[in-house]
Amino acid sequence: MTVTPLHHALERYGRNAKRFAPDTILAADYLLEALAGPAAITNPADHIELSNWTFDKLECIVTAFPDYIDRRLAETILAVGQEFHGTTVKERRSYLRSHNEGYVESAFKRQRRPVLARMAAALEQAHRNRCAPHVFLCGRYLDEQLQQTFACALGAALAGLPITLVCGGSRLGAHTSHTMARALQANGTYAPGRTTMYVRTESTRLSTLYQPLGKIIHIDSGRTEARRIMLRTAQACLVFAGGDFGDADGNGTAEEVAIAREFGIPIIPIAVTGGTAEHSWHEVRISAGVTPLLTEHFNNLTNSDKATAINAVIRLLVHYLDLPSP
Repeated sequence: MTVTPLHHALERYGRNAKRFAPDTILAADYLLEALAGPAAITNPADHIELSNWTFDKLECIVTAFPDYIDRRLAETILAVGQEFHGTTVKERRSYLRSHNEGYVESAFKRQRRPVLARMAAALEQAHRNRCAPHVFLCGRYLDEQLQQTFACALGAALAGLPITLVCGGSRLGAHTSHTMARALQANGTYAPGRTTMYVRTESTRLSTLYQPLGKIIHIDSGRTEARRIMLRTAQACLVFAGGDFGDADGNGTAEEVAIAREFGIPIIPIAVTGGTAEHSWHEVRISAGVTPLLTEHFNNLTNSDKATAINAVIRLLVHYLDLPSP
């Protein structure tokens, strides 16, 4: 078993803090530095935000232990729970013995390190996901029967990048994000937040598409405000088809592209899908220009070969987000 710096920091925190709480994590600089590096706590606001996030995430990790003994050991190690507050690790173990939990206490020496390792690994993975660039997928099918396979292939390809996919409550968004989530499950890197779908409380579009995959956020707002919320943390915007369907939404995809432009977010229009994406491809090519280095990939967004077009999307994301090549 590899004992990481974060593993050591969690163990030290449990010995020193004597109470699992946001303020004791805020005071444990060594723990936050082991997780995110010293630069993450230089700014006071960032320091507080990271400590609160770490508290929430550790609480979720401990609660999610499926085995009762492991979960109780995690609570004992970190002083989670009123019964452990203000006590040393030795006193917590004594508490277990005196409250008919001797079977947990007897497992302490044998299972302490594996439990710490699991907590450290889960926390590190969650932090990597938290820091993953957000890629917003906007658009709407022009022909779902023809384009669903493309959306699913796109979702599978996106799972190979260290990103978080954000989308709205459209069938396109559901198909792409669900496929990405399944691919993440298959390669062992799944976390609900890696695919985040926003659904307006007034929407009934997804009633037949809800699945226990990814993260769904319900927002009570109008369409334009919802789009601004989804795009405000995005670092790239993918455009898939879209257009004016003559309904109350009008050309919502075009509005999302306009908001992305306003926020200075790089736009990757998958022109081969047609509609607003194709129109945006011409606009980006003319107004923003494409460097010679990117010309081939950008031109391949128009390629009728699905694999070629999707590879162009991946290559452009790697460039814009400064990601390691998959």
